[in-house]
Amino acid sequence: MKKLLLVIWLVAATGCSNPIGSAVDKEGEETRLQMQAELNAARAEIIHQMQLQFEFLNMSLPESLVSYIRAAGNK
Repeated sequence: MKKLLLVIWLVAATGCSNPIGSAVDKEGEETRLQMQAELNAARAEIIHQMQLQFEFLNMSLPESLVSYIRAAGNK
């Protein structure tokens, strides 16, 4: 029992790190960064598609209706 405690104390004293835990943390961070990049790309694509739809509406609707929609959107 004393030998086991000595081994545990030596491991704790030398600062032995957990390689599995470190790998999981690194992989989690990489996954988070990848998901953030995909979210930013999706957001940019949605904004682009909304701008295209607005331009289409702008061409097909009378100017008075377009100005009313813009005014309602700014509130």
